Amino acid sequence: MHADSDYLRKQAIRCRRLAGEIGAADVQKTLEAMATEYEARAAFLEAAQLTAERFEDDDPASA
Repeated sequence: MHADSDYLRKQAIRCRRLAGEIGAADVQKTLEAMATEYEARAAFLEAAQLTAERFEDDDPASA
């Protein structure tokens, strides 16, 4: 899952870079919104991975 969150964060960086290069305000706004969404999804995936790892660590059957 880590690779997925890395991909999403890279997409967010691309969107923000493009937003800075585009002159049209409506396109900038869309790209910034996309970047924010990519970052939120990456954070969700990372949190889910951490939660899963904690449950694996606490699972007596895995010991």
